[in-house]
Amino acid sequence: MRLALTVGSGEIVLYGLTVFALLTGWPMIRQEEAELEHRFGEEYLAYKRAVPAVLIPPLFRVVRARQR
Repeated sequence: MRLALTVGSGEIVLYGLTVFALLTGWPMIRQEEAELEHRFGEEYLAYKRAVPAVLIPPLFRVVRARQR
C-alpha cells in the first residue's frame, strides 16, 4: 500500500524513503532471523517455514532454489 502511495503521489521524497526502507529493512530482517534461530532453534525454523518474513514469498523461494 505504501508503494502505491509513493508511485501515485510522484513525490521524490517518498521514493527516497521507500528506497531507504528497503535498503535498511532487508539486512535488519536477516539479522533478527539469525538471532531468533540462535535463541529458539528448530522451533523457530519450523515457524519460519510456515510464515514468510516478506510479503512476496514465492519470488524469494524461486531465488533461493536457484542459488542451491
